[in-house]
Amino acid sequence: MNPTDTSAPTTPATPTPATPTVPQKSKKKLGLIALVVAALVVVLGGSAGAYYGIIVPNKPENILKTAVQNFTKKDTFTAKGKIDVTASETSSTVDMNMLHVDSTKKVALVDMTLTMSGIKLPVEARFVDGNAYVKLGDLSTIKSLLGAYAGGDSSPVIDEIEKKVSNQWVEIDKTLLSSATSSATESKCSPEEVTMRTRAAVNEAVSAAVDGEDQVYTIQKTSSDTVDGQKTKKLELTLDKSKLAAFGKKVEDLPAAKELAKCSESAVESAETTASGETMDLTALNVWVDGSKQIKRVELKLAVGNDEAKTAMGIDMTMVKDSPTVEKPAGAKPLMQLYGELSSLLGMDGSSLGGIDDLSNSLSL
Repeated sequence: MNPTDTSAPTTPATPTPATPTVPQKSKKKLGLIALVVAALVVVLGGSAGAYYGIIVPNKPENILKTAVQNFTKKDTFTAKGKIDVTASETSSTVDMNMLHVDSTKKVALVDMTLTMSGIKLPVEARFVDGNAYVKLGDLSTIKSLLGAYAGGDSSPVIDEIEKKVSNQWVEIDKTLLSSATSSATESKCSPEEVTMRTRAAVNEAVSAAVDGEDQVYTIQKTSSDTVDGQKTKKLELTLDKSKLAAFGKKVEDLPAAKELAKCSESAVESAETTASGETMDLTALNVWVDGSKQIKRVELKLAVGNDEAKTAMGIDMTMVKDSPTVEKPAGAKPLMQLYGELSSLLGMDGSSLGGIDDLSNSLSL
């Protein structure tokens, strides 16, 4: 060894393991697989979300069920529409200019025109603070009918009656109203109690009708339509008669229906006994629902009776967004006062007027 050589001995280098080279085609395949997996996650996850978040709630059955649930939760109901009734050779129409019920404020309003055989009778009624107020409109179209009924030279009397009744608000106080209602319906409850219990019973029955287990209808067709310029979905339904009797029996057992039944002094015939003799045919049942799952319009057509005597009825009601203000009308005349005035015109003496019970009996007929 050279004494002047100071370099350290060299350590042999460790060979670096070679990194395996992935062919270019394999890289593309891995990237494609990752992309496909990601796409599947997005598509499947999005589809599930869309199914449960969009498709399921927007299935016709669920649209109707939600709309009905929304409707039964409302404390205020306002609508307009028409009711047609045809029996044998007689037909009548009720043009419902406004129907409003507010269960919270305990007020109601009806503004309608009854047309029968060419005779029109405008009627407006309000329910405020337990009292009812009724106003008959222009009575000129029924004067001839009254004249024919009264006979003789009754025109002057009929003219006086028209002056006192036409466009005159008449007040039926809660005492008289309760007496008349109880007599007519054999009810043990006040009109207010009957109204509230009826509303609760109807809400429970309607909710049960759209329940999957007790569903008595089938949606035959859906289509897009407009109601008062608003986009809606029209649902055309048919009822399953084979399920109606069982459904009716279940409705009788609902808590609200039992509470309503307590108001009646007479026994209510069971659905099981009435279904066998039922001759009602539902020819149309259509419901229009808007985008916010609110019922906008309802159309119902049915026929009752047999071939010898059949009555056809059509009901078409459209919901109204704006609610009217319902107040006691100014200048309302107590019914007993009007009753006395009319009796005097008709030549009835005071002894024939009777009291509130006699008038209640007259109102309940």
